[in-house]
Amino acid sequence: MDFLQEIVGAPYADKGDEPSVGFDCVSLVRWAIKTGTGIELPENPMSWRHSMEIIHELPAAFARYDILLFCRRGLGVVTHMGIANDQRDFTHADHRFRAI
Repeated sequence: MDFLQEIVGAPYADKGDEPSVGFDCVSLVRWAIKTGTGIELPENPMSWRHSMEIIHELPAAFARYDILLFCRRGLGVVTHMGIANDQRDFTHADHRFRAI
């Protein structure tokens, strides 16, 4: 079973760290990477970019489990993030509702 499917419907929780508690978008990505790979990412996503390939325009294809960071153009500030499921869908924590 895909571990990302297990968190669909988890509540929104600022800095939550497990499906029963809930997640914000950063903690969801951190949990998914740790669950899937054992790698624990730092809490501040801006420090992640040192080990990532930065793409300023949407690529023609996403790989499953790519981390998608949404930034304000010109500011370099991460405003939202999630994990790619396929070419048209991603798992993320919507601050208004829940993990979707």
